[in-house]
Amino acid sequence: MSGSLYSATPTLQKHWFVPHLPGESRDYTFDMTGNIATADVVAMVTVAAAPSGAGEASISNPTASGTLLTVTVSGGQPTRTYTYLFTVTMTNGRVYQFAVRQLCAQILQTDAAGVPPSAGFGSAVTAMITSGGTIVGPPTFSAAMANWFATLPTVPQGGTPQLPWNNGGVLSFS
Repeated sequence: MSGSLYSATPTLQKHWFVPHLPGESRDYTFDMTGNIATADVVAMVTVAAAPSGAGEASISNPTASGTLLTVTVSGGQPTRTYTYLFTVTMTNGRVYQFAVRQLCAQILQTDAAGVPPSAGFGSAVTAMITSGGTIVGPPTFSAAMANWFATLPTVPQGGTPQLPWNNGGVLSFS
Protein backbone atom coordinates (compact mmCIF):
# COMPACT_ATOMS: atom_id res chain seq x y z
CA MET A 1 0.00 0.00 0.00
CA SER A 2 1.54 3.31 -0.97
CA GLY A 3 0.79 6.59 0.69
CA SER A 4 2.16 9.65 2.31
CA LEU A 5 3.29 10.02 5.89
CA TYR A 6 1.36 12.63 7.84
CA SER A 7 2.54 13.59 11.29
CA ALA A 8 0.92 15.41 14.15
CA THR A 9 3.31 17.34 16.38
CA PRO A 10 2.82 16.36 20.04
CA THR A 11 1.47 19.05 22.35
CA LEU A 12 1.07 18.97 26.10
CA GLN A 13 -2.71 19.43 25.97
CA LYS A 14 -3.73 16.82 23.42
CA HIS A 15 -1.08 14.12 23.44
CA TRP A 16 -0.68 13.01 27.04
CA PHE A 17 -2.38 10.09 28.76
CA VAL A 18 -3.25 10.50 32.44
CA PRO A 19 -0.52 9.21 34.79
CA HIS A 20 -0.19 5.44 35.12
CA LEU A 21 0.53 3.50 38.32
CA PRO A 22 3.56 1.16 38.11
CA GLY A 23 1.69 -2.04 39.05
CA GLU A 24 -1.50 -1.55 37.09
CA SER A 25 -2.72 -2.80 33.72
CA ARG A 26 -5.20 -0.38 32.18
CA ASP A 27 -6.62 0.81 28.85
CA TYR A 28 -5.86 4.36 27.67
CA THR A 29 -7.54 6.10 24.73
CA PHE A 30 -6.24 8.76 22.35
CA ASP A 31 -8.72 10.74 20.20
CA MET A 32 -7.42 11.63 16.72
CA THR A 33 -10.31 14.06 16.05
CA GLY A 34 -8.94 17.26 14.54
CA ASN A 35 -5.62 15.58 13.66
CA ILE A 36 -6.77 13.56 10.64
CA ALA A 37 -8.86 14.27 7.56
CA THR A 38 -12.57 13.79 8.26
CA ALA A 39 -12.95 11.20 5.48
CA ASP A 40 -10.07 9.01 6.73
CA VAL A 41 -10.95 5.49 7.88
CA VAL A 42 -8.46 3.47 9.93
CA ALA A 43 -7.14 0.28 8.33
CA MET A 44 -4.29 -0.61 10.71
CA VAL A 45 -2.73 0.64 13.96
CA THR A 46 0.79 -0.10 15.21
CA VAL A 47 1.99 1.01 18.66
CA ALA A 48 5.49 0.92 20.18
CA ALA A 49 6.72 2.15 23.60
CA ALA A 50 9.96 3.84 24.68
CA PRO A 51 11.94 3.31 26.77
CA SER A 52 11.65 -0.46 26.51
CA GLY A 53 12.93 -3.68 28.00
CA ALA A 54 12.54 -5.73 31.17
CA GLY A 55 10.68 -3.85 33.91
CA GLU A 56 9.48 -1.08 31.60
CA ALA A 57 5.88 -0.34 30.59
CA SER A 58 4.51 -2.84 28.10
CA ILE A 59 1.73 -2.32 25.59
CA SER A 60 -0.85 -4.73 24.21
CA ASN A 61 -4.29 -4.99 22.64
CA PRO A 62 -4.36 -1.93 20.38
CA THR A 63 -7.86 -1.23 19.05
CA ALA A 64 -9.58 1.55 17.14
CA SER A 65 -13.14 2.70 16.78
CA GLY A 66 -13.75 5.72 14.58
CA THR A 67 -11.18 8.30 15.69
CA LEU A 68 -10.45 6.64 19.06
CA LEU A 69 -7.27 4.61 19.49
CA THR A 70 -7.01 2.46 22.63
CA VAL A 71 -4.04 0.52 24.00
CA THR A 72 -3.48 -1.46 27.21
CA VAL A 73 -0.48 -0.30 29.26
CA SER A 74 0.96 -2.57 31.97
CA GLY A 75 3.76 -2.09 34.48
CA GLY A 76 6.44 0.57 34.23
CA GLN A 77 8.99 2.35 36.40
CA PRO A 78 7.83 5.05 38.84
CA THR A 79 8.81 8.63 37.86
CA ARG A 80 9.58 7.55 34.25
CA THR A 81 7.89 9.27 31.30
CA TYR A 82 7.01 6.89 28.47
CA THR A 83 6.34 7.69 24.83
CA TYR A 84 3.90 5.59 22.80
CA LEU A 85 4.29 5.93 19.05
CA PHE A 86 1.02 5.25 17.21
CA THR A 87 1.40 4.66 13.47
CA VAL A 88 -2.07 4.73 11.91
CA THR A 89 -2.62 3.57 8.32
CA MET A 90 -5.83 4.67 6.64
CA THR A 91 -7.77 2.78 3.96
CA ASN A 92 -6.82 5.48 1.41
CA GLY A 93 -3.09 4.88 2.04
CA ARG A 94 -2.42 7.88 4.27
CA VAL A 95 -0.22 7.17 7.28
CA TYR A 96 -0.31 9.29 10.43
CA GLN A 97 2.00 9.13 13.43
CA PHE A 98 1.15 10.34 16.92
CA ALA A 99 3.52 10.41 19.88
CA VAL A 100 1.55 10.16 23.12
CA ARG A 101 3.41 10.55 26.40
CA GLN A 102 2.58 9.26 29.86
CA LEU A 103 4.12 9.62 33.30
CA CYS A 104 4.39 6.49 35.43
CA ALA A 105 3.46 7.92 38.82
CA GLN A 106 5.65 8.00 41.90
CA ILE A 107 4.21 5.88 44.75
CA LEU A 108 6.75 6.46 47.52
CA GLN A 109 8.75 9.62 48.03
CA THR A 110 11.92 7.56 47.54
CA ASP A 111 10.79 6.04 44.20
CA ALA A 112 13.18 6.74 41.33
CA ALA A 113 13.59 5.05 37.98
CA GLY A 114 16.97 3.56 37.11
CA VAL A 115 18.59 3.48 33.68
CA PRO A 116 16.26 1.72 31.22
CA PRO A 117 17.48 -1.43 29.40
CA SER A 118 16.86 0.39 26.10
CA ALA A 119 16.08 4.06 25.59
CA GLY A 120 14.56 3.27 22.18
CA PHE A 121 11.22 1.88 21.12
CA GLY A 122 10.54 -1.79 21.77
CA SER A 123 8.69 -4.26 19.59
CA ALA A 124 5.57 -2.80 18.02
CA VAL A 125 2.10 -4.28 18.48
CA THR A 126 -0.20 -4.20 15.44
CA ALA A 127 -3.95 -4.43 14.98
CA MET A 128 -5.75 -4.73 11.64
CA ILE A 129 -9.25 -3.68 10.56
CA THR A 130 -12.30 -5.92 10.45
CA SER A 131 -15.75 -5.20 9.07
CA GLY A 132 -17.60 -2.31 10.65
CA GLY A 133 -14.51 -0.14 11.09
CA THR A 134 -13.47 -1.73 14.39
CA ILE A 135 -9.89 -2.91 14.73
CA VAL A 136 -8.94 -6.02 16.60
CA GLY A 137 -5.41 -7.10 17.30
CA PRO A 138 -2.98 -8.46 17.15
CA PRO A 139 -3.66 -10.66 14.09
CA THR A 140 -2.79 -14.32 14.61
CA PHE A 141 -2.21 -17.23 12.24
CA SER A 142 -2.14 -20.96 12.75
CA ALA A 143 1.24 -22.61 12.09
CA ALA A 144 -0.10 -24.02 8.80
CA MET A 145 -1.34 -20.59 7.70
CA ALA A 146 2.00 -18.97 8.60
CA ASN A 147 3.88 -21.61 6.56
CA TRP A 148 1.60 -21.02 3.55
CA PHE A 149 2.00 -17.23 3.85
CA ALA A 150 5.80 -17.57 3.83
CA THR A 151 5.63 -19.40 0.47
CA LEU A 152 3.86 -16.54 -1.33
CA PRO A 153 5.83 -14.48 -3.85
CA THR A 154 6.94 -11.03 -2.69
CA VAL A 155 5.81 -9.23 -5.86
CA PRO A 156 2.36 -9.16 -7.50
CA GLN A 157 1.80 -11.99 -9.98
CA GLY A 158 -1.50 -10.91 -11.58
CA GLY A 159 -4.01 -13.40 -12.91
CA THR A 160 -7.67 -14.30 -12.73
CA PRO A 161 -8.83 -14.81 -10.08
CA GLN A 162 -6.59 -12.36 -8.27
CA LEU A 163 -3.55 -14.08 -6.80
CA PRO A 164 -2.29 -13.40 -3.25
CA TRP A 165 1.23 -12.13 -2.58
CA ASN A 166 3.33 -11.32 0.48
CA ASN A 167 3.55 -7.52 0.43
CA GLY A 168 6.15 -7.03 3.18
CA GLY A 169 4.16 -9.04 5.71
CA VAL A 170 0.73 -7.89 4.46
CA LEU A 171 -1.46 -10.26 2.46
CA SER A 172 -2.29 -8.46 -0.82
CA PHE A 173 -4.07 -9.46 -4.01
CA SER A 174 -2.98 -8.50 -7.53
